[in-house]
Amino acid sequence: MRRLISVILAAALLLAAVPVVMGVVRGLPWSAGETASSALTCSVKVSCDAGEVAVFRMSGQANAHAGTAAGSAYANTVCCSGPAGLSTAATGCYGTVLTLSAADNAHAASDGSYATKATLSAPNTAIDCVYGATCDSDYSCLATISGTTNAHIADCDGTGDYPTKVCCRARPDVNTDAAIDNGPGVPGDDATIPNATADSEGDACESDGDIDNDTLPDSEDTNPLGATGICAAFAGSSDGHPSPAGGDVTNDDNHDGDPALPMGTDAADNGPSWDTDNDGVRDGVECTLGHNPRSRTDRPSTADCGGTGDTDGDGLQDVWEKCGWGTNKTVVDSDGDTRGDCKEAADVDGNGIVGFVGDTIYYAKAALLPRAAFGKTMDFDIDKNGTVDFIGDVIQEAKFALIPGMCQ
Repeated sequence: MRRLISVILAAALLLAAVPVVMGVVRGLPWSAGETASSALTCSVKVSCDAGEVAVFRMSGQANAHAGTAAGSAYANTVCCSGPAGLSTAATGCYGTVLTLSAADNAHAASDGSYATKATLSAPNTAIDCVYGATCDSDYSCLATISGTTNAHIADCDGTGDYPTKVCCRARPDVNTDAAIDNGPGVPGDDATIPNATADSEGDACESDGDIDNDTLPDSEDTNPLGATGICAAFAGSSDGHPSPAGGDVTNDDNHDGDPALPMGTDAADNGPSWDTDNDGVRDGVECTLGHNPRSRTDRPSTADCGGTGDTDGDGLQDVWEKCGWGTNKTVVDSDGDTRGDCKEAADVDGNGIVGFVGDTIYYAKAALLPRAAFGKTMDFDIDKNGTVDFIGDVIQEAKFALIPGMCQ
């Protein structure tokens, strides 16, 4: 053990000055390299060009009625282009531009009061439509309308426009489940997170009602906690974060360089959305076991979380799987992606294997170096005890990397 510690310390010190590419390591912020969807561009014309989709039709450019692209013969067509695979399909995850009173010769509504929809959708893309006096720079104006319902419609050319603009944008449908993104240096999502199964969708397209996979429904995942649901016993408790369900992964909400405990000292910050008090236990699990998910001093015991055994023999103790990683202690590969839970949890450089240089050294730097020298989050807390430490995390990671078959 002493020799192992000496080797880790020497390697960590040797590599301490080696810069880490921001975002390649799973525990580092990833937003800077997130691939963006192509911007949505829309205009009114007689017929759409190649690569454009017809969203709806208008009887004129001002004081007009509307109709669907397929159900109307009006000569003025709202045409849009941008994201790959853009269509008007109202299946899966899509954005509603307007609702219409009929397929032809229709009035329009922005409040959803009609059954016929004019929609936009694209793979891996969220379409957002809002209504107001102006469109922000990342939105495209599709039309203007005379009211929220029973409305006439006009284009956006500044002549005969109505006061309310129909503004839509396309943006990447980022998936923030459990810091699920591998970072800009590693392609794809879900590759090194062991509980990523059911949430391949991005946040905007979530369908299971639990964006961050903490077993606390989004409707209950609020600050302060509400008086109903599995956390009702802790109603009123808050850690100051406005929307825990939203996927915060930085540990530094105000971006002042001093993150939440235990990574830093800023009491104004909190942990990631699935573990807002940063104690290593997922919020919903804490409530289910009778503990407050907004308090670091109130966390379940090892026994409450399943004990120190390893039922499935994958290398992760039952306590780590049940309360920390959110994986199934009886299944080696909880998310069915052909990579075992332990390998996914321990692999922080996103290459699909657990290596000494690629992973253990990062763990050592996270435990030993200040945040200013090495950005870090609780992803390096492999034993999920609420802190990143040398014995509990670095030594365990080194064993996984060096002992064949220990980490499945």
